[in-house]
Amino acid sequence: MELTNTIVRYADLLSVALALFGVFVVTVAGLQALFRYIQQLVSSITGAREVGYEYIRQYFGLKILLGLEFFVAADIVRTIVTPSFSELGKLAAIVSIRIALSYFLGREIKGLGKG
Repeated sequence: MELTNTIVRYADLLSVALALFGVFVVTVAGLQALFRYIQQLVSSITGAREVGYEYIRQYFGLKILLGLEFFVAADIVRTIVTPSFSELGKLAAIVSIRIALSYFLGREIKGLGKG
C-alpha cells in the first residue's frame, strides 16, 4: 500500500511538472512573439529589415502546439493514477479538443509556410 501511495504522489508531481512546463513553453513563446512583433513595428518605422508577420505567427503557433502536447501528457499521467470512468471521460474530452486544436493550428501553420 505504501508503494502505491508513493507512486501516486510521484505521478501527481510529474503531472504538475508537465503542466507547468507547458505553461512555461507557451508563456516564453508568447513573450518572444511579442518581442518579435514589436521588432517588426520598429523595423517598419525605421525601414530596417522586417521579420515578417507570417514568421511570427508560424513560430508562435508551433510553440503553442508544443505546449499543448505537455498539457495532454499531464492529463494522461493524472488519469493513469486515478482511472475512474469520470476521469477517463474528462480525459477523452480534453484530448479530443486539444487534438482538434492541434490539427487545425497545424494546418494553419503549414499554410503560412507555403504563403
